[in-house]
Amino acid sequence: MAPVGSEVVLIAGLCDPDGHYVVKQPIEWILSQESVGHFVDIGEPGGALMPPMWNVGSKKVASNYAVSRTTAKTAVFTRGTAKPNDDFVVKRGQAWVSVTSPSEGLSHVTVWAPQAEGWDVRRQTATIHWVDAQWQLPAPVVARAGERQELRTRVTRTTGAAAKGWRVRYEITDGPAAGFAPSGASQVDMPVDANGDAVIEILPQTTTPGVTQVRIQIIRPGEKSGEPSQIVLGQGYTSITWSAAGLNVQVTGPTRAGAGDVLTYRVDVTNPGDLYARNVVLQDALPPTLERTSSVPEGRQLGDYMEWTLGDVGPREVRTVTVTCRAQREGVIRYCFRTTGEGNLRAEGCCETDIFTSKLALEVSGPETVEVGQTVTYRIRVANTSDAPLTNVVLVDRFDAGLRHSENQTSPIERLLGTMAAGEVRSDLAVSFIATLPGRHCHTLEISADGGHHASEQRCVEATSPARPDPPTPPPGATPESAALQVRKTGPARLEIGKTGLFLIEIRNAGTTPIQNIRVIDRFEAGLRPVQATTGAVATEAGQAIGWTIRQIAPGAVELREVECSGQRPGDAVSEVTVTTESGLKETSKTSTAIVGEAPADDVNLDAPGGADGAGRLAVSIISLDNPVRVGQSARFLIELRNDHAQADRNIIVTLTLPDGIPVKKVSGPGVMPRLAGNILRFEPIAELRSREALRPPFEVELTPTKAGKLAISAKVESLRTREPIEQTRETDVLAQ
Repeated sequence: MAPVGSEVVLIAGLCDPDGHYVVKQPIEWILSQESVGHFVDIGEPGGALMPPMWNVGSKKVASNYAVSRTTAKTAVFTRGTAKPNDDFVVKRGQAWVSVTSPSEGLSHVTVWAPQAEGWDVRRQTATIHWVDAQWQLPAPVVARAGERQELRTRVTRTTGAAAKGWRVRYEITDGPAAGFAPSGASQVDMPVDANGDAVIEILPQTTTPGVTQVRIQIIRPGEKSGEPSQIVLGQGYTSITWSAAGLNVQVTGPTRAGAGDVLTYRVDVTNPGDLYARNVVLQDALPPTLERTSSVPEGRQLGDYMEWTLGDVGPREVRTVTVTCRAQREGVIRYCFRTTGEGNLRAEGCCETDIFTSKLALEVSGPETVEVGQTVTYRIRVANTSDAPLTNVVLVDRFDAGLRHSENQTSPIERLLGTMAAGEVRSDLAVSFIATLPGRHCHTLEISADGGHHASEQRCVEATSPARPDPPTPPPGATPESAALQVRKTGPARLEIGKTGLFLIEIRNAGTTPIQNIRVIDRFEAGLRPVQATTGAVATEAGQAIGWTIRQIAPGAVELREVECSGQRPGDAVSEVTVTTESGLKETSKTSTAIVGEAPADDVNLDAPGGADGAGRLAVSIISLDNPVRVGQSARFLIELRNDHAQADRNIIVTLTLPDGIPVKKVSGPGVMPRLAGNILRFEPIAELRSREALRPPFEVELTPTKAGKLAISAKVESLRTREPIEQTRETDVLAQ
């Protein structure tokens, strides 16, 4: 379709069996006898700047017949204007001709390639529909919501006269509810009047802001035999942006919670419009099963509901109110919030929460006092009080810094109990800590299962410093310096086999002059095995003794040393510390520990510092910070690394294996960023990790699970001193949204 008087370019080419254009092939152009219009120009393969030799065989024989040849190279042709957008390209192996018509009608152009092998492919026909019309669509407008808006389309002949008998179709395709006057229909055909205009009014059916899209079609009536009664000659779009203030309320909160739980609801009040929403007020309708405890910002109590005055809310601005409640009893509740503003603005949002009674029971028992350095054990009882199994039961313990887990796990520690049958009770659970600092220290146990079942208990212990004996009376004739050196060793009176206890050494200079070059040797009988010690320790005597050298102890100063030992075989085990100085002074102190329990079948001391092969071990642990999580939420893991070798370890390589297809949101830790190849995350090698040193800060990986189930992450550690890779795996439960 083209306007009368314009020039249309037709391009044709002959292809070989492989689909490539063939060059220098004759192409004939024939305009049928009943057609309107005539040929204007015939293709010059090289363009206006090419020599005449390119035009051999190309000529216009008559106004309705022309002959040309396909080009040997691609060329760009201009229409003699400065605008490049009306240029056209003729590719290598194509030919072209231009056609025009001063009147309306059809031009049927037949293109014939006489040297084409198949008769079925050597002829093609193109039809040009010439139209004596031009039109101007209404431009997009901005109007106030709720008010009528006029749309005007102008359709004229090329002479400027109105296109009488033509019609313009308006159709609403998208946006806020609206219709056309007078009936409110979504589609209307309007005739072009004597002025060339087709005018319609659009009626908004709501006061909400938004953009209404309108499709506009130009329709010419059928004028010749065989034509349809209406012919769509062109179409376009316009839009009306309704300007208004608006209000929207979105409430988010827990979908499931236990009776007695504290619930937090977030209320977002948004103005989606482009004008200010004035004097906005928010009110709630508190369900009777909830007790409101606080809100931010604070509201005003008005009878059974709370009210928050939000004032003027700007365009696309969000105001947030957070409400904290306590669930009183089980049941499905619907907590709703309503907001109003000037101009009859209203909106409401609700959140539904299923409140149930948890079917998990948790009991924790243990001592309330302990001496620093001793082990305290808590017995744990977990019960499923329901008449159905509970799945994915997980026990988590979070403890204070003054407590150290007996197996050196960091807080929080967790244990997956799996599925508990109906009525099942687990009384075989326990957790042990070593008190490392005096004062009150607490740990909180939480038990959870699928379906939102959970319970928690907190227990605290008061840790006291061991009683300090009176300083010894110096023997007759003792030198002032010897009387100034005081040594005291303390440790647990009882230790289970396989558990660890902390032994403390206190070296005090009670005199008035410094003590120089102090040598400390701490020896343990075979029932005890040192596993960790204060920085600077050197293992001696096949790992059954730990030694330090202290350069100087000032008058009145105290030096403390710690050794953590594990119980190896039953019986009384004595440990004795000997402290000597360069002047020949010597003090000793000993303690006895009862080792209880059954000895393991294989009592080989593999991890003792300075053992037969000098090997200790690297310890790696993975801690799940978010368990369980829901699909789309962040699942964070800490990867902690500790060198339990008696010597420094070097060239330590940490490699993580991540679940396939799980996006990595964040990775942090010491050194440069790791390399991710597929699901393998490889960190830059750690140059050195000293004896008894832990990597700080630990590596942290944050993943975004995409499906429910088990999310597993594995760590592999290799180093210069490690004979075989050390591997650790941790799982996190991912719940559906």
